[in-house]
Amino acid sequence: GDDAVRFHLANAANWRPSVRYRGTPGRFDSFVGTVRLNELGADPVTGEEWVELWNGGRESVEMGGWTLTDDPLVPRRWTFPAGTSLGAGQYLVLNRGQLGFGLANPGDRTFLMEISEANGLRFQDSVRFLGMEGSEPWGVFDGSDGIPEFTRLREATPGARNALPQIGPVVISEILLKPVDGRAQ
Repeated sequence: GDDAVRFHLANAANWRPSVRYRGTPGRFDSFVGTVRLNELGADPVTGEEWVELWNGGRESVEMGGWTLTDDPLVPRRWTFPAGTSLGAGQYLVLNRGQLGFGLANPGDRTFLMEISEANGLRFQDSVRFLGMEGSEPWGVFDGSDGIPEFTRLREATPGARNALPQIGPVVISEILLKPVDGRAQ
């Protein structure tokens, strides 16, 4: 019913880039984006901050004219030069000096957008993170349920496959939901 639809729509894993600005709800949309914001990092010693993109598709993607920004109201904060492409399975790392904006503020968002005459504005990907703490980077981890999550990682891996997620310091290891008689939940 309606509750199931609302639950489905509220789950971010069910959303993806669209051929049209503001999406195509209720209509078929054949667009499948393959380039994602894969990892963000900051080095507290050097002050360097970086963004890593990854092309998870099977074909090279032409990114000339695409943009990266931390403010969707200023979509052209940094624009990829004409001729920029990202091959299948390849990573691209850009640092703060190249981008002209930083990533270390709590609650920051980073947006990867495609702006073209043919498609207008298309959000390729966006991530929100709680701010860099020490040298712990944030990145995509594909969970056992197949749903990718943007989370703190154990270590920085710019230009390579992401490390495992940071666990702890507190971990709930067991929950007893329906106890046998005489035991508490």
